[in-house]
Amino acid sequence: MSYDSRQKVPPKILIASMLGNCLEQYDFMLYVFLAPFLAPVFFPTEDKIVSLILSMTVYAIGFIARPLGAIFFGKIGDVSGRRKALSMSILGMAFFTACMGFVPSYEQIGISAPLLIILLRLLQSFCVAGEYNGAALFVLEHTPAHKENFISGVYVSSGALGTLLASSTLWFVLNYQEQWNSLWRVSFIFPALFGLVGYYIRRSLTENFFPQTDSPLKEAVSLRKTFKEYPFELLLVLGIASFSGCLIYFLMAFPSAFIPQISSISLQQMSKISSIILFIYAFNLWFMGYIADLIGSWVMMVANTLLLLIFAPLFYSGLLSNNIFYVSVSLLGLSFFVAAFLAPSHVLMKNLFPLRRRYTAISLAFNVGNGFLGATSSAIAMTLYKITENTLSPLFYLFFCASLFLSTWVIFLIRKGGMIHYRRDIHDEKEEAILL
Repeated sequence: MSYDSRQKVPPKILIASMLGNCLEQYDFMLYVFLAPFLAPVFFPTEDKIVSLILSMTVYAIGFIARPLGAIFFGKIGDVSGRRKALSMSILGMAFFTACMGFVPSYEQIGISAPLLIILLRLLQSFCVAGEYNGAALFVLEHTPAHKENFISGVYVSSGALGTLLASSTLWFVLNYQEQWNSLWRVSFIFPALFGLVGYYIRRSLTENFFPQTDSPLKEAVSLRKTFKEYPFELLLVLGIASFSGCLIYFLMAFPSAFIPQISSISLQQMSKISSIILFIYAFNLWFMGYIADLIGSWVMMVANTLLLLIFAPLFYSGLLSNNIFYVSVSLLGLSFFVAAFLAPSHVLMKNLFPLRRRYTAISLAFNVGNGFLGATSSAIAMTLYKITENTLSPLFYLFFCASLFLSTWVIFLIRKGGMIHYRRDIHDEKEEAILL
């Protein structure tokens, strides 16, 4: 049976992958949502904006370890199979997240407190690097070609669910922290239980796409050879990752921390708004994935980016309106653009590389782009506002990341002459590259 002849993705593989993605997004977005609360605990300063910038900078620092984690888990995934890499990553991710709940405050141990947070963020990021892209590949490699974008959207929606849980946790902490002073710590410790469940499920999976052995990929391809043979594919993935990170962290998380600082809208109100928008966004991903199956991954992503450049100023002005209704409508509109870009992104990236290269190549390039340009969006946007004192200045960073993606896409098309799609026959292990 060939890859494209598969009729449906195995439910257990989809569920196991979505569980890990949900946990990953919860762990990472929880820190962003709790940043206004954690800032005075670990980074106390007289200026609240500076304290918040320091807290968000530590969030971005964690991404430094992601390229190393991408190489480590990518190599395991490309040599020993996706299942082994994903089982290890979810276990480590849950453990180091739980450890963050036990770190004493700055008042208790001084400078050691933020240093411990930084160390745990680095270790957590190392493990997360093998999760997001690897789990997506695991699912898509068991999915029929005509449903890939839809299933990709379903998979990404589990990350939206994780973000929704993080946003809901913020609301819970804000409302009950006075009754239980250490409630925020529980929010970091609790996910460890889900991590153990996810680990158990993944260890029981079988890789139907590689039925012959537990080590389906018989030989590893060197990273140097991948850089030499696929430089423009890697560059395009970097562009996709940068803009993806900007959309997620800058448009979906940044407003929750930024708007209460410049308006009369409270953090509690923003938490409620974010939760509702994230719920709608999760279903937007399913719909946008379905549309992408009809018109194509790259058509959807490029057209969406061009439209966003046109309408972003309008939506952003709504965020600055100091009106809950306009803020909600603006976030809702932006959620459609975020969904339209993210839902088909995994399919496009998967199709850039053959099977033996894609886990390591995509994880490395994606984590570099997402770590250095995407995840820093909130900190950069807040810093731009602090320096310029202009509430419109954060919008320029969105334009920069969007332009970066479009530039890498144009360069790729010029150098390659079209988008590449790889198909593989699991019986004779032959790979065929097709220009679309």
